Amino acid sequence: MEVAANDGAYVLRDLMRNAPLSPDGEDEHNVYITCVDAWDGNLYIGTSAGEILHFVSIPSPDSDQPTYILASRLQPEHSNKHNDALPVVEQILLLPSVGKACVLCHGTLTFYTLPELSPAFGGKIKQSDCTWVGGLDRDLDGQELDPSDGCIIVICLRQKLRVIRIMEQGSPRKIRDIDLGNCLDIQRRADLACVADGTSYALLDIVNQRKIDLFPISSSPDLPSGRSSPDVAPPPIQRPSSRSFSATSPVRRPDLRNQDRVASVGGAPQTPGRQTPDRLHPNDTPSPWPHRAASRQALSPSPTRPLASPSLDTDGKILPPTPQFEQPPPPPPRATASLKPHISTPTPNEFLLTTGTSPDDPAVGMFVNLDGDVVRGTIQFESYPESIVVDGQVSDPTMPSMPGEMSQEGYVLAVVRRETNGIVEKLVEYQRWDVDPSDNQYHKDYVNLPEPETLKPHMALREATTATNLSLPSVGKALSLRRLYLHQPSTEETESDVKRNNDEDKLIDRFSNVQSKVLLFSSDAIWWMVRNPLVVQLEARLSAAVNTSANSFTVQRTQVQAVINSIRGREATNEFEFLGFNYIRQQASLLLLIDLILKTNEGVIAFEHDKRSTHDALVEGEIDPRIILS
Repeated sequence: MEVAANDGAYVLRDLMRNAPLSPDGEDEHNVYITCVDAWDGNLYIGTSAGEILHFVSIPSPDSDQPTYILASRLQPEHSNKHNDALPVVEQILLLPSVGKACVLCHGTLTFYTLPELSPAFGGKIKQSDCTWVGGLDRDLDGQELDPSDGCIIVICLRQKLRVIRIMEQGSPRKIRDIDLGNCLDIQRRADLACVADGTSYALLDIVNQRKIDLFPISSSPDLPSGRSSPDVAPPPIQRPSSRSFSATSPVRRPDLRNQDRVASVGGAPQTPGRQTPDRLHPNDTPSPWPHRAASRQALSPSPTRPLASPSLDTDGKILPPTPQFEQPPPPPPRATASLKPHISTPTPNEFLLTTGTSPDDPAVGMFVNLDGDVVRGTIQFESYPESIVVDGQVSDPTMPSMPGEMSQEGYVLAVVRRETNGIVEKLVEYQRWDVDPSDNQYHKDYVNLPEPETLKPHMALREATTATNLSLPSVGKALSLRRLYLHQPSTEETESDVKRNNDEDKLIDRFSNVQSKVLLFSSDAIWWMVRNPLVVQLEARLSAAVNTSANSFTVQRTQVQAVINSIRGREATNEFEFLGFNYIRQQASLLLLIDLILKTNEGVIAFEHDKRSTHDALVEGEIDPRIILS
């Protein structure tokens, strides 16, 4: 099922509704999807009840999209240390190159084979006290990998990072341990990774075990930070104005630049003659800031300071002591929610990190290069994202090319909260990351769920392991040609049109196929986030410019003219854009001509600039108005 066409860059496409999350069906409303992934016609769903559902796609006789049937249901092994907490499936990591899957459930990592999810390595290998698993080399995305080389992943444990190699045959082999614990996210490019714990971000060289501290996840003083800070405010930093930093964006201190912010992870110092700590603090290097204990020492009384003598009146009598008023207790600390770190890598040389103050306040996305320097401009989010995915720029070479240049447009999609008329709802916010916010191509928009009136308890985005090919019927409806009859067609004409229409549909079907690699899931439903072709977006805007009722037909000329101006001077780069631009120009020019005709019939004098704009549109659309008026 395809959601009604809109003028946005993305549209929802149903993958599954009412998934059978509960085995007995009795507790269906209390169980929800926690993670999901798709690969080679297989769909894997993790639930809040500690189960994994494996679905297999089969061709549907009634639709061009496949139907998914339940193949298996299993309960991954998990730890029983926290008996009061429900075993939730936290992650599903698919490794197709070696035919394995990693499942993280309630802090326990287990391994399975693909695609049937049978226990791998005899079911004997597992890892407890795990907080996250991932760290695949994103430089290898879209490449054919040799199974004999294995697959390198990073397991985040409570006390360390463990780098292992998983082979198609044989047990996993540990490569090294890195003394950096409690990590919650990691993205890797070759030997360099960007990691995040519960407080801050850092760049990590996993081979040389060197770390560069970046900035905290939360810029609010009420939330715990990744670094200790002095008790007094640091001196102001003079910095030239730059669009790479905003008023709320955390900026690294000058003492953390270059080699001073490079630390050896949990090991000996790398610079001869200098002791470099694991985490850099203002007190570890020469700094104009005072020592952390300086303010505390100033507040404590000196042991050698003489006590004040009692007060005497004019007669020399000792006055009674001054009454001591009890000071009110300090206000309790404000309860704050921790922010979940998000790391994406839109290009081979950049990482995108999110930072904010609270879950409901606006947040900022910052781009960091491989040297740890902030680049590009910041992007703004409606609230701190609960989930984030970068889409575009890198296309799967095994899939058919997308129509137009959509695969080259980079978007950031995030699940955010927005309050409208006192009602808080979750929705997907998307915006371009590869253009400057001041550019005309920059645009931010939102996608609502089909049932936006309820606040979903768990809603997230996920980049699937492999892209899928979907068909958008809206493209065929827009571009396919049909014969227009001004009279009742005869039987012969109708029969000839059937064959012609079938040939036309086959020609347009190749433009209706689009790729999608972004999944959106909430409660018991899953959707594909599908790129909406430009021709469909523009047609939706033209349809919105027409107001029809039982007794009237009006055209919003300014809206139609805006559509024409958006593609004016834009040259088509392929056959799809050539057909789409011509169709939009013809439809828009026809609407402008209808607007002039309606005004003339009503006795309204048309302005000269309206006549000229209509003439120019008809010329660009290659429409002869005499044919229409005849």
